[in-house]
Amino acid sequence: MESSRCKFGEVRLSSENYRYYPLDAAGRLQEAFWLRARSDSDAMAQIEAEHAGSTCEIWQGRRMVARVTPAQLETHTGSADT
Repeated sequence: MESSRCKFGEVRLSSENYRYYPLDAAGRLQEAFWLRARSDSDAMAQIEAEHAGSTCEIWQGRRMVARVTPAQLETHTGSADT
C-alpha cells in the first residue's frame, strides 16, 4: 500500500487509487483529482466518460499510466462503437 503524509498524520491509500491532472493549453498541470478504479483500463474508461474534452495525465502512485488527449479519447471511443 502507498502512504502519504498530511496534517492529520499518515494516510494509507490502496493501490487502486488513481489521480488525474487536467492540463491547460500550455501543457501545465491545473489541479489534481482522485478516482478509484480496478485497473488502468477502468481508470481510462472513467476519464473517457467524464472528461473526454480535456488533455490530462493519469497516475497511479508514482507511475504515470497515460497522457490522454481529446483526439485519443475520440479515437478510442469511436473504435469501441464499431
